[in-house]
Amino acid sequence: MDKPAKEFTLISSMTALFYLTKFFGVIPYGLGAFYKRKILKISIAGNVWAIFATISSFLSSHYESSSVNSGDTDGSGTLTKMIGISLMYMEPIMLVIDVGGFMINQKKLVACTTTLQELDDKLKKENIIIDYRKIRRITVTLIVVVSIFESGIMAYNYIQLEDSFWFAPLYVSTISKIWYVGLVYNVKQKFVAINLHLENMQRKFNDNKRKIKASYDKGKRLDSDQIGYLHREIVVKKNKANRTYATKRKPDILQVQSRNTWTGELYGSHKFQQTIKENDVHTVVGDKLDKKLLVLTQLHFEIAEISKTVNQMFSFQMLFLMAYGFMAITARIYFVYTGLAGQSIPVEFRSAQSAPVSIIFIAYTGAKCATVIMLSWKTKIDGQKTGVYIHKVATAVDEDHCYQTVNHLSLKLMNHWINFTACGFFELDMATLYAITGAVTSYIIILIQFNLAYQRTRSAGGNETLVNSTNLTNASNA
Repeated sequence: MDKPAKEFTLISSMTALFYLTKFFGVIPYGLGAFYKRKILKISIAGNVWAIFATISSFLSSHYESSSVNSGDTDGSGTLTKMIGISLMYMEPIMLVIDVGGFMINQKKLVACTTTLQELDDKLKKENIIIDYRKIRRITVTLIVVVSIFESGIMAYNYIQLEDSFWFAPLYVSTISKIWYVGLVYNVKQKFVAINLHLENMQRKFNDNKRKIKASYDKGKRLDSDQIGYLHREIVVKKNKANRTYATKRKPDILQVQSRNTWTGELYGSHKFQQTIKENDVHTVVGDKLDKKLLVLTQLHFEIAEISKTVNQMFSFQMLFLMAYGFMAITARIYFVYTGLAGQSIPVEFRSAQSAPVSIIFIAYTGAKCATVIMLSWKTKIDGQKTGVYIHKVATAVDEDHCYQTVNHLSLKLMNHWINFTACGFFELDMATLYAITGAVTSYIIILIQFNLAYQRTRSAGGNETLVNSTNLTNASNA
């Protein structure tokens, strides 16, 4: 990968997110330490501000909810009112959970970002560079998109209800989830960078093997200028005397042979004999490639451990996000139905009477859940692909000891735990997204059935009252 023009770290690439979440009191870290050194430092003042901002937001939301409910005199059904009240209080509760999660895990988050930076230094030693400009673009883009949608929904509610409706809890809670997106995306970047590095190794092995074979077919020796950088550094031993690649000395990393049979002592005490075809080019890879693959496997393990830590820090927040998304989408579709049926809707959800606004709200809420799920799922898949790319390298080298080494490393990679769950209840993958979609459909049908039963009961009660009043009128007249 190309080195960025300007050096960024994980924390410096999330500067806009830090300042915004610090302003709303989501993260409890010190402002001065971040401004001067771009580091996360635990601060007592930061914790106090986070507690104060959260309590203020919760009380403000409660006041607005109470005001809206007290002014709702349209006689909505009990089920409809309960759904509305539940959703209104889920938003501030979700914010409290987010802030509480940051406060409880503030030491873990500092250790996590420090470890990620140390991993960047280790990857640089292997000529693997992480471009943090992508994370900066993603975080800024998500902040802008969330701000536009949340502000638009608030403005429509203000115009429709002719009253202010407190939107800060949901907005701030959504912004806080961008921390999870940034950390998981950085883990994904590292997995992808290792995979691309292995793929480049495999491609250059194949390219240089073709060059070497073509050279031997022509009866010429291949000069060092015709060999790629990776092949010179990892694969072949250079003879400085005549700038050609020696084939008579004891092989350090790679030896090219063109005899019918040969027996060589490689890797210390390891001896083997192999028969090859006439004019075939066989490569023998030494310990340097083994060490290279072992280092990449160890880095993969450390990245997988970081993914486990990130999942532990945000597991409960993701569970509540999925629960809110499920309830919000289900309730919105149900209120659209009640509005089309001419029934009363809780005043805080009157925007459901507008089909375009409802579609935008459903798409926006669903996108929040789908973004988290798809990113977690793709990160898991990229982490699991590393074993495939290591086997591709072994296939390109095509040497017995390399196959043995890769098989051993594959067992290690299989034991690297890479998974993102919501407190262990379900995995954040595409199967969960499908299950949530099916659950929304099922519960919409159930709610509509309850609503129809309620309307029939209400209609029957009204008809019975009308009949009784008519009988009493006839009896008095008689």
